[in-house]
Amino acid sequence: MAVTSRKIAPGAKPKVSRAKKVPAQPVVMEYVSPFTVGNRVTHASFGDGEVAEVSKNQLAISFDNVGDKVILDSFVKLQKS
Repeated sequence: MAVTSRKIAPGAKPKVSRAKKVPAQPVVMEYVSPFTVGNRVTHASFGDGEVAEVSKNQLAISFDNVGDKVILDSFVKLQKS
């Protein structure tokens, strides 16, 4: 291919190429559970227990009557002190 040159009229503005807009990367929000290790909680079926471990929305809970279970934090309520 041959490169051709264009004649520019006097006083004409040169063409400016604009940068393309790049869409912003979505911000990844990490879930933070409202429960912490040591909280006393209540579950409808398993009763009262103590949070032993927190991993995102999963709680490892040691229940007083049924032993250890891993439960989603939306299924338990914080006990009032």
